[in-house]
Amino acid sequence: MLPIYNAQAYISDCLDSILAQSYIDWTAYCVDDGSCDGTASILDEYAKRDARIKVFHIENTGASNARNYAIDRIENEKWISFVDADDYIGPQMYERIITAIGEDDIDYVRLYSIQTLQRYDKTIFVTDSAKEVICKTVSREDYFLNENVGGYTHSLFIKAEIVRDNNIRFCKDMKMLEDQAFSITCATYANKILMLEQPRNYFYYKGNISSITIS
Repeated sequence: MLPIYNAQAYISDCLDSILAQSYIDWTAYCVDDGSCDGTASILDEYAKRDARIKVFHIENTGASNARNYAIDRIENEKWISFVDADDYIGPQMYERIITAIGEDDIDYVRLYSIQTLQRYDKTIFVTDSAKEVICKTVSREDYFLNENVGGYTHSLFIKAEIVRDNNIRFCKDMKMLEDQAFSITCATYANKILMLEQPRNYFYYKGNISSITIS
């Protein structure tokens, strides 16, 4: 899921990194949160190129509402994850996650990101291997007692049924840390949590001075 606002300088990189995934069974729910630059037309072009990219245009009401809008429109998805419009992901991220989950009854996957000033370039991943999966499984109790609880929304890969059955949504009144509140709430309903420690999966771009976190 991607909440998007005035991201014309970044959204192509983000979507290109998703399209480059070695794991192909995904749907990108892109919510254009009332952008007033060229973001909307870029999104529509990508939706024409690939049916897995679903685009919704709404009035500007903030990232939390945009994420909730996407959650309310998921169809038959088993898992939910989030990607910020100015970030990008490694081409084997979802394959690594699915491989790490395997046949285990995992409810929640915690990812780790790399902060970077480099924009997306597929050539930087040529030495990566989908078999490089570094992870451990912990119980919910161990997670809250011994791990670094919380995290940005992009650090979360959660079973859709947990979000749906417990009506978990982002708090629209919170201006900061709403993503951590969402992630922590999801974790309270997860019996088994997978800590995916392989770092080259999510790339958190630090060069966007207009991002919500920085501004």
